[in-house]
Amino acid sequence: MRVAKNYGTRIVVLSNTPVSDVCALAYVAIPCAAKHSDIFDSYTAAISMVNFIGNELATCCSEKASQRMQRMEDIHQQIGDLYQRAPLSSADDKN
Repeated sequence: MRVAKNYGTRIVVLSNTPVSDVCALAYVAIPCAAKHSDIFDSYTAAISMVNFIGNELATCCSEKASQRMQRMEDIHQQIGDLYQRAPLSSADDKN
């Protein structure tokens, strides 16, 4: 998130608690507290909210959204949090 913030990105955070470290970096923090006694956390509400926000942004500003998505992909590749580079096989070396 610090890398994204350094790019001037306005960060929106969905957090179980408003006092988390990531909320301090956020432009907007949306609390999504889960107050239940289930053995496993449920992410359904948060994922649904992310899906809704993403779809709305893509609909209203498609060209800008595409550019931002590309920048996010570039950032994730730089910090290596989502991608693991597979080693080149000998067949790849020949191509």
